[in-house]
This record gives sequence, structure tokens and C-alpha cells, in this order.
Amino acid sequence: MRWVWIAQLVLGFGALTTTRSAAFDGPPGAELQQAVFGCVRHALPAVVYLTRQDTPGGCSGAIISSDGLVLTCAHINAKVGDEILVHTADGKRHSGKLLGKSTENGEFGDDLALAQLVDKGPWPFVTLGSSDAITSETALLMFGHPATGLLSGEGEKPKCQVRIGYRMRSDHTDKAGLIRTTIRGFGGDSGGPVFDACGHLVGVATNFENGGIGLTFNTVDLLRKRWAVLGGSRVAPDSPEFKCPALPTLDSVFRSTIPGIQKLVVEVRSDFRAIASGLIVSRGRVLTKASELGPDLTIAFVDESVASARAVAVDHARDLALLEIGTSDSDDAIPTVPWSKSTASACGELLAVVTPTGFRSPWGAVAVETARVPPMEGSIPVMLEDGPLGVVVVQVVDAVFLPGQKASFPLRVGDTITHVQGLTIQTISDWQRLHEHWPPSGDRPRIAGEQVTVKYSRGGVAAEANFPLALSHNANHSVRASSLRATGFERVIVAQFHQSRREHCGSPVVNANGQVIGIYIAKSETVEDLVLPLNEVMVALQTLEAAIGKK
Repeated sequence: MRWVWIAQLVLGFGALTTTRSAAFDGPPGAELQQAVFGCVRHALPAVVYLTRQDTPGGCSGAIISSDGLVLTCAHINAKVGDEILVHTADGKRHSGKLLGKSTENGEFGDDLALAQLVDKGPWPFVTLGSSDAITSETALLMFGHPATGLLSGEGEKPKCQVRIGYRMRSDHTDKAGLIRTTIRGFGGDSGGPVFDACGHLVGVATNFENGGIGLTFNTVDLLRKRWAVLGGSRVAPDSPEFKCPALPTLDSVFRSTIPGIQKLVVEVRSDFRAIASGLIVSRGRVLTKASELGPDLTIAFVDESVASARAVAVDHARDLALLEIGTSDSDDAIPTVPWSKSTASACGELLAVVTPTGFRSPWGAVAVETARVPPMEGSIPVMLEDGPLGVVVVQVVDAVFLPGQKASFPLRVGDTITHVQGLTIQTISDWQRLHEHWPPSGDRPRIAGEQVTVKYSRGGVAAEANFPLALSHNANHSVRASSLRATGFERVIVAQFHQSRREHCGSPVVNANGQVIGIYIAKSETVEDLVLPLNEVMVALQTLEAAIGKK
């Protein structure tokens, strides 16, 4: 299925003036980081989001001339000659017109379109580059507005996200004149510009494969071949002769910084199965993701030794837990966590998840500096009526559980619910009060995917069941969280990490200098990876220690 991708891309002021000295004076990570920040800074003002009046969906585009010529994808939801709305990075809307398409509906490998802003400008614009020099070691930045629903409500314009990746070998796409990347894409990203690290536009996002992995783009070289169809008699924009120099890869940047911190990272297991990662924050204490925890917890250390563990405190608002583990005399010299001295993060900041040994540490970049991820409401999917001893199940609604949750709903028609999470339920009024305020509060689960304990009776026999809350009937089902909880955070850094996994949650996240800037707290199945920022982690640690002190 072809998605119509919604994207607002990033600025640029004509020819990008970022240059590189012949001999860069600094570590490789600083060199690559400087280039990426420069690309983001110069590209963002020229990225736009294209829609039609009273028509759902949209796509991305980038302004490529000072008089307002916009490059986007041919499968835009509009015909040549149609009026469109162009949403610029400053939040304003402008009138535009679709000038031409390379193919009518955006064929595979031939998916470009041009639009024209009505106002003459001058407009900020980006400079066209070339795909000739793109290799598997060329950093590529893609800007788009993936319509996952995770960061915005229904009907709202999705937030712009910046993603970084590299070219992938693909006989299928190479033959079609496309370049496939390691970047994850989603509905709303089509038409999004792809840049090299020096800020030259090298392609236009067209589609993705394998559930979002492997975003592909048409190159700007195709734009030159199709210019007569797209631009008519007007002159095509110039391209600079300057080529982006070779830069270190993200893999090489983090290869030298991760091993030292990895000594502090452990694998968290439940019933001998890896469920999360954790960070040793003090002697005998491990910080990890709370909602993934299960029974019979154990910790596997870097030397492959194993110790039993138990949760001694939980911060439900931030989904963090503090585990207590057995220690020995050899644990006295525990290294100090290299926390960052800064709590700020910037779009395009290079990051890596430091995973336990045996896992490959995923790398990526900040896609959205900080954002609120509202809770995805959870529910117990039943219809009820008052009974003599509690509320009686009269209908079981088809439960929609989050992917990755192998849950079978235990309740049946005729069961009498008497308690939910320790609270007595005698009447429908009690049940309604339980559901009045869904945002996370104390020990009461409120978010889809969180575990809930229900006591009930069946045929006069008392029973107890534990199961995750299903998606509520009003939830946006386009959000498919891979973590048991991926919503309900007041403040997170949104990133995208290459080859991230659910079991990585609880790992520390470091910048290019090897400093810990937060904790990897959630993974979605779309494009977002969520990082709890450092100041939130510090508050959580204080909250957890205080909770232990009260026991």
C-alpha cells in the first residue's frame, strides 16, 4: 500500500556555506556532529508541508528556489493545476499550485512533482546536490512528518522529525533508479527531502519497505532528467560543483566511546528471558524500565555472571524502576556514570544506545528535541451491569492489544468483577470512577499495555488474573507501540536508532562525547524511539531513593 506521507521539512538559505578545513582539529565525532548541525540549521527553513483544503493527508516538500519552487513527490493527493496549501516552517500557510508530475500517480522509481508558491518571496531555499558520490559510508539526513499519532492528536499536523542513516545495498531499488537507506519511514514522510551531511539536497523520499525499515528516495539526478515535464520552460536550479567530503561514520564515532560505559550496563531477565536493559547507578542498585518487568528477575553482568534482583521502588510517571541486586566484595570499585553536564538536546544531535554486551549498540540522532507524548488510553474491554456481589460481564469486546503482547483476555461473559488493582468494585458507579482520570497516577494503571490485576468470581469460585490494558475504543490505532508502554511521558527526547530493540529499553543513551544524556525508555513500531532526558532521570532517581527511604 502506498502511503501519502505528511512531512514538513527543514530550513535552508540557498547555497549552503558550510565548509570543512583540510585538517579538522578535533575528534571524529565532533567533525561529523558539526556537519549534521550545519545541515539541520540551513535546511529547516526551506522545508514545507503540502495539503489540500478539506482533504486528509499530505506530504512533504522542500523549496528549491528563491521565488518559491517546491520539490515533492508525484503521489501527492492532487492533480496538476490544483491549488494546494503550503505550510512553511514558521507555522504559516501559503497558497500554491501543482505545476507538474514525472508520472501521474508516482510510479516506483519515478515519483517527483513540482509546485509553485503564489507569493514571489524571496523564500529560503536549499541547493541541489548529486547522488553520484553517495556510498554506504555517506551520512544521509531525511526530514519528514510521520503521521504516527504518537506526538500529536487526530487532525493535527504531525511534528517534523529529522532522521539519519546510510545507503543500503538493494538490487531491487538500484535497478529502479532509487537509493534505499537504513532510515525508518512512515505515512506522512513522502516528498521529504534527503540531504547529504553538507546540506545538499540529494533526493526525495518516495516509499518504505518491510514495515517502515528501508526508506527509499528518488535522486535529484532524476529531477534533471524529468525537468522538461516538471518545470516546463523555466530554468532548472544550478547545482554547486562542491562535493561533500568524506566524514567519519556513526559506527566509528561510537565504537571508541561505548565500551567503557558498557561495563555499567546489564541485561535484565524475567524467567530467564531478556526483557530489558539496566544501568548500575550505585552499589547494588540498577535503574531500568518499569513496565517491562516480570516475575523471577535476574541480572546478567558484563562478565556473564548472574544475580537475583527485585524491584524496590517504581516511578510510574517516568516508567523507571530501581532494582536491588546481590553484591560482593569485588563490587566496591563500581565506575561512576559519566552523566552529561548539560541537560539540553538539539535536533540532529548524534546519539547511541549503550546496550549490554552481546547486543549491537544502535546509533541515531535526535529527531525532535523534546516533546510530550500523551498517554494512549487503556481499557479493560468489557461491557458490564450491576450484580449482587460486584459488576457482571455481559459482553467481552474484541480486545486490541499492543503488538508484541502475547495476551489472551481471561474474562468471560458471566464473570463477576470484584476488585481492580486492589480497589473494590461493587457497582457500575465504582467502575466509572475507576475510569474517570486516565493519565498515569500512583499505582493505578492507565495506559494501554500496562499490567492490571483483576479479582473476579466464576461460578462462585474466586480467581485472579493479570493482563495488559487494551487500547481504548477512542485510541488512535495507527500507533503500534512495541514497548509495553510507549506513551504517557510529559517530556522525552524523540530519536530514531538504527536496529533498536524493545530489550534495549533501560539502557543509557550517550552523545558523541560519550556522556550519558538520558535513558532509552520506549520503542515504537513506527519511527520513534523515546529517550527520557537527563533532568527527568535525575528527578526519577531522587523519587526512587525517597520511596526506598520511606519503607
